[in-house]
Amino acid sequence: MKKYLIFRTDRIGDFIVSCILINSIKRNDINSYITVVCSKKNYDYVKSINLVDEAILYPEKILERMKFYFNLKRLKFDVSLALDGKKKSIYCSILSFSKKNILCTTKLFYKYLFYPLFTKIFYIKETNL
Repeated sequence: MKKYLIFRTDRIGDFIVSCILINSIKRNDINSYITVVCSKKNYDYVKSINLVDEAILYPEKILERMKFYFNLKRLKFDVSLALDGKKKSIYCSILSFSKKNILCTTKLFYKYLFYPLFTKIFYIKETNL
């Protein structure tokens, strides 16, 4: 069984877009265990989705965050995906010490800065419509 850690610390709509990826993981690896780190804005929704095995609320208080960071290593994930591209998700992904770390970012600078720390980085160019 592969354990996936997915960071979606933004809003419900952004998580819904990620459901395509989560569904694909579940379809290709039936025994996968998917944990999603959520924001306060999408936690209840993520918890209710049957594609997700566990939803974790990203802590707001500093002391709780420190505890959260230290617990990530103990949980031992195979793959960590920072899909929201936020700094807190990037740092947590690095601290998770997963076998594979994947980052999606809209910042070209992050692509080069975090290159040695991630297995794969997807740079998504922002468009102004």
